[in-house]
Amino acid sequence: MKFVIGISLLVASPFFFAPQLPEARSGFDNKSNGLVDDATPTADQAKFEETEALSNGIGPLCMPTR
Repeated sequence: MKFVIGISLLVASPFFFAPQLPEARSGFDNKSNGLVDDATPTADQAKFEETEALSNGIGPLCMPTR
């Protein structure tokens, strides 16, 4: 029984002595994360926010098969 308790404490000890992780940043400032320039996310956001209309169609066009 002592062996099982000892092994359990040994396995759990890294969790007790691990350093605290920093808090995640809260909030979104609409800036690039550094992987691309600031113009790319701005252009992507504009394309994403476009409103579709019925005149745009309802989906991809299917090509007729021969």
